[in-house]
Formats: sequence, structure tokens, C-alpha cells
Amino acid sequence: MQSTQSTSSAIAEQKEIQEGYFTVGAIKFSLMSLTTFGLYEVYWFYRNWQVIKGREGPGLSPIGRAIFAPLWAISMGRRFNEQAKAEGISLALPVISLGVVYFILTALWRLPDPYWLISALAFVPLLPFEFAARRLNGRGQLAAPTFGRFSRWNIAWLVFGTLLLALGVWGTFFPVDTP
Repeated sequence: MQSTQSTSSAIAEQKEIQEGYFTVGAIKFSLMSLTTFGLYEVYWFYRNWQVIKGREGPGLSPIGRAIFAPLWAISMGRRFNEQAKAEGISLALPVISLGVVYFILTALWRLPDPYWLISALAFVPLLPFEFAARRLNGRGQLAAPTFGRFSRWNIAWLVFGTLLLALGVWGTFFPVDTP
């Protein structure tokens, strides 16, 4: 029974890789990135590096590239541009600019209160990457997100993560004074 489940999940994963990139849409990407404090971005990168690894073959570590996403964002964007060019799709993703802005925004969490909150916007330069992946999936047209619907777990996290985010913002602007 166990081997049947693992075989079916491996087949489903391979089918996903052949069908296209992991896309979720701008609203889901933005909300999940904000409420997970950037962890959803790591997941998004991981899933798309898996797709790229499936196309390019072994020798690429999706988990490593996802964990160090600010360093590898430009590389992913270049792959998007190269694939678009090979397929005759006009994409012209400004990869270096977006990658540098993403890198800087992810580093701003080290700023003092309340300026660290700017780092919560690190997902914004990734939105063009999301749209590029959707255009590549649609062969030039903007395809529907492959995982655009909110699951029960997504909704549960949105509620919990929104409370955490609200507490973080509240604590930043109204700190508790200790004697």
C-alpha cells in the first residue's frame, strides 16, 4: 500500500513538472508571503526550482536554491527569459533589477523599529516572476495559476499569520515599557 502511494505521488509530481511552473496568482502569493513572513516565498522558489531541475536534469539543488533565494532569484529569472526567447515569447523580465531589489528588501529585516517592516514587502519584486511563470505556462498568454485556490491550510494560516503580523506591527509601534 505504501509503495503504491509513493509511486502515485511520484507520478503526480512528474506530471506537475511537465505541465509547467508552480504559480499561485498575485493575491495568494502576496497574502501568503506577508503572513508567513517570507517563508512562502522560499516554498514558491523551491517548487519552481523543482520544475527547472526536472527540465534540466540532476546537478541542481532546489532546496539549497530556495533557502538562499535572494542569491538565486536572478538565475531563475534568467532561465525564464531564456525559455521565453527559445519559445518565441516576448517576456523581457528585468531580472537583475528585480533580483537586486529582492535581495535588498530581504536584508532590511535587520533595521531598527519600525523600519524593519519594509522587509515585509520583499515579495513585491517577485510578482513579475510569478507573472512570467504564468505566461510561460500559457505559451505567451497569461495562464490561470496552477495552484491559485486557497486550501483549508492556506486559510487557517492566513488567519493565524495575520494575527501574528498584527501583533508584530502593534508591538513595533506600541512597545511595552518595562521598568
